[in-house]
Amino acid sequence: MGAGHNGTSLAARKRATLRKLLLLLALAGIVPMTFVATLLLAALSRADPGLDRADGAWAGLLVLVLLASSLFVWLVGRRLAEVTDEPAVEVSVELKHALDAERRARQAAEAVAREKDEFLALLGHELRNPLGALGNAVSIIERLPAGSADFKAAREVIGRQTEHLAKIVEDLREAGQAASGRIVLRRSLFDLSHAVAAAVTALKHASTHEWRLELASVLVSADPARMDQVLASVLGQAARTSPPHSIIRVALREEAGDALLQVEDGAVHSAQETTIGLALVQRLVELHGGRCSVEPRTDASGRRFSLRLPAIPEPEPADTRERRPPPAPRPARQARVLLVEDNDDARVMLQRILQAHGHLVSAARDARAGLEAASAGSPNVAVVDIGLPGMDGYEFARAMRERLGHGVRLIAVTGYGTENHRRRAAEAGFDAHLTKPVDIDRLLGLIAEA
Repeated sequence: MGAGHNGTSLAARKRATLRKLLLLLALAGIVPMTFVATLLLAALSRADPGLDRADGAWAGLLVLVLLASSLFVWLVGRRLAEVTDEPAVEVSVELKHALDAERRARQAAEAVAREKDEFLALLGHELRNPLGALGNAVSIIERLPAGSADFKAAREVIGRQTEHLAKIVEDLREAGQAASGRIVLRRSLFDLSHAVAAAVTALKHASTHEWRLELASVLVSADPARMDQVLASVLGQAARTSPPHSIIRVALREEAGDALLQVEDGAVHSAQETTIGLALVQRLVELHGGRCSVEPRTDASGRRFSLRLPAIPEPEPADTRERRPPPAPRPARQARVLLVEDNDDARVMLQRILQAHGHLVSAARDARAGLEAASAGSPNVAVVDIGLPGMDGYEFARAMRERLGHGVRLIAVTGYGTENHRRRAAEAGFDAHLTKPVDIDRLLGLIAEA
């Protein structure tokens, strides 16, 4: 605003200076001409005192012509200054508007570029952290017996992080490009010490460090998957940057109404890793109404990471442990289910799950094989992937309706969940539409309704 105003004032001053210069030039033409006319008339009088009246008339006429010419020059100069001024003002305004528009466009483009870079960085962290947690949990499962508590904790981490990855994919689908980087919290009430212990366990078997834990039970209201991310980032950074066989202290207690988590290591953190890792952790913690910081330790080398979250002082009357849906009861009647899915792993696992719940399941890899199985087995329910090779799920549904009418319940399973895809599924004859990864409880409920 200030720069534009100064530019306009400077242009106005230049135009005023030009106008004065032209007027001075016009006036400069009047003065010498008048002076010359007066000298000429005086010279004529002295040279011939006996000038007759006609000669005097000619001299007067000469003076009038000179005066008229001077006046004409003055008027032309003034008009020229006005004409010069008008286009200058017009050109200056148009140029200012063009420059303003160019500046706004450049700023908008720079803002979009920044948002894109921030989104890609956030997405990278969003994907990297759950993948890291999954890798650690798999490492534990490979090393420990199935009945151990650590094995169970690792299995729960895998479940949570798999759900979290599915939510990331769903957010990307809904947002298109997900340029906003919006993070949605799905809070529940749980004991933070359990999550900390599970995160340390996931790292303990893959590192040579000595982990010393002092964990008090503190309830928090938070998103368990996001807290797994935070803990994996903080503890993983401490393990990566600490010397082998060094001590890492992890303490959790309630202090001044907060759950205070402190992680002390003996590392000299790199600036890049601290900046990048802490930025994501800070964002997630702030979304939970907390705060965090990193500072050098005063008693030894290394740093202390501190995280505070609002603590829940008293549990609610109802059971406040993290709730999971109870397993679906076995159906009173077995359903004959036809499963049509071209992905071998997905088909086999879903078939085993449905069989474990007491249903009779036949499976096919494509639509044509599915139609043959339907003709042979007369299923009550068909669970059909839309993206089948050759004949897709929509064509399969129309063919099933022609063959079996409405005696079979058709359930579409697809990675596309927009309203347009739901509408297309309904028009093709599907009774329900589920997006991948499939909510097993929802699927079992739809089968039970059939």
